[in-house]
Amino acid sequence: MDTVMAAASLSVVGGASLLSVTARRLRRSDALPSLEGWALADRRLGALWTWFLLGGTIFTAYTFTAVPGLIFGEGASAFFALPYTVIVCPMAFVLLPRLWSVAHRHGYVTVADFVKGRYGSAPLALVVALTGILATMPYIALQLLGIRAVLVAGGLYPRGATGDLAMVALFTGLAVATYKYGLRAPTVISALKGVAVFCAAVAAFALVLVRLGGPGRMFETAGQRLAERGDGASLTLAAGQQSGFATLALGSALALLLYPHVLTAAFGASGP
Repeated sequence: MDTVMAAASLSVVGGASLLSVTARRLRRSDALPSLEGWALADRRLGALWTWFLLGGTIFTAYTFTAVPGLIFGEGASAFFALPYTVIVCPMAFVLLPRLWSVAHRHGYVTVADFVKGRYGSAPLALVVALTGILATMPYIALQLLGIRAVLVAGGLYPRGATGDLAMVALFTGLAVATYKYGLRAPTVISALKGVAVFCAAVAAFALVLVRLGGPGRMFETAGQRLAERGDGASLTLAAGQQSGFATLALGSALALLLYPHVLTAAFGASGP
């Protein structure tokens, strides 16, 4: 077991658990509990908290586990995540403030409420709600797999049923905190997550410069390793991959702003 990695993993997991307990202190209100207060933190999250929360909902295990794994397995096609992020940022600045304004004016809590109010159709709102649930389930599963991958890398994941019980305990702790404190729980955890993300980015940058000989050397070595595997993976797109790459980047950008957890984070802001 790598002692440093184990200590870092335990610190992050333990810190997240402790922070979730303090969620009740975030933007407390004297008003009686309500669905809006639980689901959207009374729409009182300031700019900094909203920034952390949106970052925490977007940069997840998908970013740090799934995409790097796809690059390792498939090569260039997985780089769709880069233009996808570039496309989604200006879209978010245009669409989210407008959605927030309408939701705040009419008291909408979810995107299904928005659809029902806009089109006056309860069946359509139900379809939107169910679609959001179904689309989010694989995303939640990916987060659990990401947690397990981190624990395995840190030598902290026991084999067999014990490991499964550890995962259940972690998930249960976060679920209970969210059940009790609503959106406030993931909000305070997102602050720790933001610090961890920036530390990981700095560490990766230092690793590339110091141990891998710089970006050029890193990509050169990666290209050679992919070519040696002989399975067709490459750091450059083949002619038949270009249209798929473009549509995957654009489709992912359009889909991100429809995920319930992203819109919930936006609706919880105190202003557009």
